[in-house]
Amino acid sequence: MAAVITEASRRVVRNRGPAIFRQSAALLALVVAISLTVGILLGSRLAVDRSTTPAGQPARDSAVVLYGEVIDRDVNLIDREYAKFICKSRADCIERLLQMKADTEALMRDMSTAPSPSQLVQTSARLKAAAQAFDDQLSSTLAVVQEPGSDFVAASNMPDIHNLDLAAAGVVCWPVSPVESESTISCD
Repeated sequence: MAAVITEASRRVVRNRGPAIFRQSAALLALVVAISLTVGILLGSRLAVDRSTTPAGQPARDSAVVLYGEVIDRDVNLIDREYAKFICKSRADCIERLLQMKADTEALMRDMSTAPSPSQLVQTSARLKAAAQAFDDQLSSTLAVVQEPGSDFVAASNMPDIHNLDLAAAGVVCWPVSPVESESTISCD
């Protein structure tokens, strides 16, 4: 019996390891927890605040920020549809065009129900015109694609979203002007 107790006590001592390793593990866990907390706190303070503006630029009030967020949301929906717009069949092409048209009309509806802030009247007017022009392109494309025997693949290349994106960037980037690069539009 004494041999069993002695053997059991040796296993317990072997499994626990030296005290320095237990303390080191606890200290390491504490350092990791503190580092994560500090990282999260600093990370949240380093997030981009779209309401701030460069020195010398007009301040963006909450109405401008909110209006820009609505426009950005609506145009992003259109952009996502446009990015995956590949006509595999006539029916698929019609479906995708109708979805882009619905998203474009939602943008135009949001612009008409939410008056643009006074700082964005001209920029918003350009966006309304660009949205209407894009919607007209979609309507024309749909008319061709829906015609039996038409070259729906060639017709599907008609809509051009660039002017809509550029006009939307004017609202979202305000008070700075959007900057075009080879394949993107960004706020500078």
